[in-house]
Amino acid sequence: ALEARARAGALAAWLRELCAAAPGLALGLQRARGSRVPRRLGLSGGGVPDVYAPVLRLLREAEASGRWPGISKGREKVILNSTLAENGGGGGSFTVGSMPGTLEEPAGNSLFPELAQCAFELERALMPGRAPSSTIAVNKRAQFLPHVDSGAGAGQGVSLIVGLGDYAGGELVVEGAQHDIRYSPLEFCGWTQRHWTLPFEGERFSLVWFTPRGCEDVPGIGRRWGAAGVASAAEANGKPPEGPGKPSGPSAAADLRCLRLRGGLELPSLAFGTHQLQGDACEAAVSCALAAGYRLIDTASIYKNEEAVGRAIARWEGEGSARAGAVQVLSKCSTYEMGFDEAIAACEASLQRLGRKVLDVYLIHWPAIAKRKHASGEHRTARHRTWRALEALQRQGRVRTIGVSNFTAQHLEQLLEDGVDVVPSVNQLEAHPLYLPRDTVDFCERQGIAVQAYSPLGGGPGSNAARAAGGTADGTRLLLGHPAVRAAALELGRTPAQVVLRWGLQRGFAVVPRSSNRERIAENASVFDFSLPPTDMAALDALRAESCAQKFCWDPSTVH
Repeated sequence: ALEARARAGALAAWLRELCAAAPGLALGLQRARGSRVPRRLGLSGGGVPDVYAPVLRLLREAEASGRWPGISKGREKVILNSTLAENGGGGGSFTVGSMPGTLEEPAGNSLFPELAQCAFELERALMPGRAPSSTIAVNKRAQFLPHVDSGAGAGQGVSLIVGLGDYAGGELVVEGAQHDIRYSPLEFCGWTQRHWTLPFEGERFSLVWFTPRGCEDVPGIGRRWGAAGVASAAEANGKPPEGPGKPSGPSAAADLRCLRLRGGLELPSLAFGTHQLQGDACEAAVSCALAAGYRLIDTASIYKNEEAVGRAIARWEGEGSARAGAVQVLSKCSTYEMGFDEAIAACEASLQRLGRKVLDVYLIHWPAIAKRKHASGEHRTARHRTWRALEALQRQGRVRTIGVSNFTAQHLEQLLEDGVDVVPSVNQLEAHPLYLPRDTVDFCERQGIAVQAYSPLGGGPGSNAARAAGGTADGTRLLLGHPAVRAAALELGRTPAQVVLRWGLQRGFAVVPRSSNRERIAENASVFDFSLPPTDMAALDALRAESCAQKFCWDPSTVH
């Protein structure tokens, strides 16, 4: 016992020494990508605030029951088992809620169902505007060692932590800065920011709310806790939107995860783009995207990668019955496939290459026939005939919803004038802070047509602007490197890409970022746990008035 206490005392002394040196180490510990400034949500006071009293009572009852689990071997890598610590007493850690990729509930749900319910209700009381978490780590006399908790993935990204009980010390250190979390909740990025707990004495519990990657999107799991089957606050309080093309689903006003289209289909507002991805690289990128939580994959016949997309989706959906049908697919009829019969055949070919019986979304890719001058009068007729084919495909049940891509307001007006049975549900077009076709967006809004933004981060080296400049222009660098974007990112503790994607979501658009880099794929998915304030939205809107405003991709405005 003396030897154990000596080891613990040495470790405690080392922690104090490390904390004292932390200001000098902060720059070395700070991670440029995904870092954020911890946000204080309240002030601690004397005694136990009323809002915490029910949870603290249940925590103490759980401790007295003798059923509190000990710290697992995996958790011992990041938590000092306080049985050996100088504060004395046994420590332990368990989770409640739901975990990604499995229908099995954490053991804590059945051990302490009332505690699980009460702890999730506490999150809603503390922060009603926060996207509801799916999981809570419940800790007793547990002391975090310096670490970045990256094992569960990007997920919600921002953890919410609070300390409860009669204790002294135990501050949480995040990237070298100390925070007293006793009855004073703190938000910080648990997956990317190095954090640890200072030594403490007395009774100390802590709750950490978060959402592991993929958890919120796996059908059949849901945010339910314990034997009572308590539904999430989002499910209980979420109100469906009115009209098509508007955010829908739980906490839509806060996290903007879905758009409700004409006909009732809910389209994920974040899609993974596959343009210029081929073969094994495409398959690997789509697999990474699905693991990161994307549930809509964007492809097209002209991309020549539908087979790879289909293989990646089939493999992911085949890993568990809860995943079957969880992924939506969007494909497009190319300029070489315009016309009634041609479009019917093109859709059937895409379905075969994708290995699917039904397409979720099918679009006319471009408003012109291939190898015709833009001034040709054939384009308008071809657009109408192709649209009639898409309507037929929808009636036959081969596609769930239909739309267009790169159509201007004039193209849409002409299509409606020529007569349609179904108004397009989606118009996919280039949109980002440096370029926004206001007339087309306004027309879509009036008609209830959802706008889906491709190249939402600006055009890369493969864009038209880059080719015109001999390959030297890079719209993505131009946009993400703009001082207004970087200032907003620094203020919010996000990356420039996350800020720009969030701008699109808050403008009411769906967004289709593309990357083959695993880290950037995950980074681009972490855009639902923060909001841009009106000042930042206005600053990004103003970019189009500057000399740097420009379009990077194909220009359909000259097509008759």
